[in-house]
Amino acid sequence: MSPRGDRDEQAAFWFLKLQEPDADAEEICAALDWIEACDDNRRAFDRVQSCWHAGNPAAVAATPPAPVAPTLAPAGRRPMTKLLWAAAAALLLLAVAVGLRTDVRWSDAPQLERYATAVGEVRRIDLLDGSEMTLGGASSVAVEYGARTRRVVLADGEVLLKVARQPNRPFVVEAGGGYTKVLGTVFSVRRGTEGITVGVAEGLVEVGLSGEDTVPVRLLLGREVTYSASAGVGAVRAINPERVGAWSRGILTFIDRPLAAVVVDINRYSPRLVVIENEKLKSLRVTGTVGVQGIGEWLKALQNVAAIELDDSGTDWVLRQADARR
Repeated sequence: MSPRGDRDEQAAFWFLKLQEPDADAEEICAALDWIEACDDNRRAFDRVQSCWHAGNPAAVAATPPAPVAPTLAPAGRRPMTKLLWAAAAALLLLAVAVGLRTDVRWSDAPQLERYATAVGEVRRIDLLDGSEMTLGGASSVAVEYGARTRRVVLADGEVLLKVARQPNRPFVVEAGGGYTKVLGTVFSVRRGTEGITVGVAEGLVEVGLSGEDTVPVRLLLGREVTYSASAGVGAVRAINPERVGAWSRGILTFIDRPLAAVVVDINRYSPRLVVIENEKLKSLRVTGTVGVQGIGEWLKALQNVAAIELDDSGTDWVLRQADARR
């Protein structure tokens, strides 16, 4: 069996292990350790989980929520039983069969999945309909698959989507009292202090407010718009398409945005919390590019272009108004 086949078999084993109602703390820790050991393991686990749900819709409702790792490290691990390995092999065959199917018939009963990331984590997920989703740091979504629509609800953070074209099943992202509707494209959606920002890297999307009679706007390649339930849909802006979802490559870009909004985005990836001490600084307009591995250096450089003082002596990075006499 190929290395990928071995990995998928292990992923199937751990997926089934986590479904057992009597799985103990040691087994849960072992499963989580394997999933988090590398990106290939996580992708294999996501692949098996997605195929399981696609092949067995009833499993969505029956599957318990993802377990939380206990605070105590496991002292040991039980050996993998032959029976469970056999079940894992059967699940792997199901996953392969589902993966090869191109005419999946979606049930009228919606299928729901939830995904979330930690601070600094960027996670790529293959969705059941063939679309690709990348979640930014400290982000969470719910994904619903129905016979006539596909829906993503962005609860927090930002998401980059490459949507599989299915003209008879529109793909809609809902966030902050509005929606983004597509048939097949690559675009990003971000929740921020200024509202919901949608940017398009490929194709065409429609952006509007939910439950409103206002005419939605259409965004082509290299266009961006911000909306909110209170302020409505703003003006369409031209952007470099390469900026769309740049955070998925470890790059944060800001063009003429308030420092407060910039800090909110940075804190999704920063190893230390960034705090603005002075209210006046929050409205300072900022333009720049930040590598997620160099946030501290960027904050230090900010002192050279604005009246800002960085205090990094504690656990947080604190930005305060610089002494005018300095």
